[in-house]
Amino acid sequence: MMGVSRAGYYKWKRRDPSTRDLNRETMVEFVEQMHSEHSTHGYRWVVAFIRNELRATVSDNFVYKCFRYLGIQSETRPCFAIGYDTPVNYHLIS
Repeated sequence: MMGVSRAGYYKWKRRDPSTRDLNRETMVEFVEQMHSEHSTHGYRWVVAFIRNELRATVSDNFVYKCFRYLGIQSETRPCFAIGYDTPVNYHLIS
């Protein structure tokens, strides 16, 4: 039907996942854990954390794709706004 033999299809279906697939799954789980602990940090911070703390080599693009795969984004921090009139120090003005 798709140019694939029946035997080839079932051989592909029974195949064990590759080490690359296993590494990808562990990294996706780690990225999800890091986002749940530090939701305001983005993918660049997660990449820096992985490189510094775990001494693993990952690219920015790979972690960005993990973020997109999981459908997560970093939460923006609320801006700090003073909601009251601050007292003026008149001694400094004159």
